[in-house]
Amino acid sequence: MESTWNITRYSGHCYKPEQTLAISSTTGHDALTPDDVDAALQEREDISLLQASGLNQASFEYLISRYGDRLKTIYFFSSPDIRDFSPLSALPLLENVLIYWNRKAETLWDMSNNTGLRGIQISASKRLLLGLEALPTAPHLEEIRLNGDILTNHTIRDFSVFGRCGGLKRLSLLGLNVLDETIEPLLRLSNLEIFDFEPSFFTLDQIALLKARLPAATGMSLCAFQQDGEDKVRINGKRMPTLKLPQQQKRRDEYVERFEELVGEYRRQA
Repeated sequence: MESTWNITRYSGHCYKPEQTLAISSTTGHDALTPDDVDAALQEREDISLLQASGLNQASFEYLISRYGDRLKTIYFFSSPDIRDFSPLSALPLLENVLIYWNRKAETLWDMSNNTGLRGIQISASKRLLLGLEALPTAPHLEEIRLNGDILTNHTIRDFSVFGRCGGLKRLSLLGLNVLDETIEPLLRLSNLEIFDFEPSFFTLDQIALLKARLPAATGMSLCAFQQDGEDKVRINGKRMPTLKLPQQQKRRDEYVERFEELVGEYRRQA
């Protein structure tokens, strides 16, 4: 069966509507209070997926200690003032964590006790994206999605943490820069099924190497080019051109031929 992103679980579509809940402050405060959390969750023991906006450290810790054991997926949406996510380490049944727009946390948490954790997504959280060292502590992590924000790329240090996530099946790196571009750690991801990245994130040569060494993986840029409407193609790779068709069909074919030659050469070297 074709592998797909676990979007249904993240968005809550695999839960019944009555099992999902979004909460934000009802009292006009800048941040959710423990009273807000109680008002939303005290009578909702059926909740499996929670989207919480405006948590600060105190209300986050209260949420996790009081209600965390009933939650399978938590989306921390626009909670910039959480500085320490370590209370999540007490939730072995937690399956997915999404973090969007956090300003203060600089590291993740020890995930060794999160035996149910399958997916994590971090978006628009500049400091946190530089502190990913704890990802390999999750014993059964299958999906990682990292994103910059809409207007600005964010930065990750390197690819070494991904190479230590041996069970990883799906990896997405969008809107990012990387300080150390060495890709060898990625070549160890033998279980990878989907790998998405921006067309200019790697060189054409690096994309060919990834294609050769990760033969089971598919991805929107894990190929020679992308179609851009009916009359243009974008050649994948850093500083690669966009070509007009049919005028530049020959150049497109030359890039495709070069890409396939590189893939074949790297496979023979393996």
